Amino acid sequence: MSCGATSWSSISDAHVLDRREERVRFSGRWGATIFGGVGWLYGTGEELINSDGYYPSYGAGVHFIVKPEDHMLLNLEYTRGNLNNYGIYLRFGYAW
Repeated sequence: MSCGATSWSSISDAHVLDRREERVRFSGRWGATIFGGVGWLYGTGEELINSDGYYPSYGAGVHFIVKPEDHMLLNLEYTRGNLNNYGIYLRFGYAW
């Protein structure tokens, strides 16, 4: 699922996602993340035709390298999607 979007499994039979992300380092351990993505829903009926089944999202955040030797990040992001969806995400322990 793309950040900033509702759970698509309840409104569509199938979906396709694409997300692009860029990270920039400020110092040895701190940096910023910017990203954008889009999802397409298909396979249901009339409601997707009315909304085009197109759901873009974008956002930004900061990250901190917790364990450089293991490439482990702590990330805080804010994201927006269409239809007034938004979110704040705290992710921990994933590799860059």
